[in-house]
Amino acid sequence: MNWRAGGCLVVGVVLFVGIGLLGLWRATGQTGCFAELHTADGVYRAAGTPAPNPQLSSGERAVEVGTTLVGLATRRVYAPAGTDPHDPAAPRPAQVAVECGDGTFQAYVLGPGPSPS
Repeated sequence: MNWRAGGCLVVGVVLFVGIGLLGLWRATGQTGCFAELHTADGVYRAAGTPAPNPQLSSGERAVEVGTTLVGLATRRVYAPAGTDPHDPAAPRPAQVAVECGDGTFQAYVLGPGPSPS
């Protein structure tokens, strides 16, 4: 085997694996809260500042209703008590709180359509 070809192969493999690991780290390591969360028919906009516990902007008690993906990271989602996330016919909750990934929780309020440009 040619040493030059073997060296190029090793460098290529190391770069490929390194770039892949960097991409996974960036996709799962996002922390902090987002200003907006987009859905198929509306936008949840941040209400207030991040809090140490999951709180809704109305002051209602928030219960965990499931999770969502942010990149490759899973974040817990909270909604008003009585929300059924498994019923597709149920209306979308007007308020949710989402884990930010840094130990805080952001409250969001549902608004219509895309954000203004």
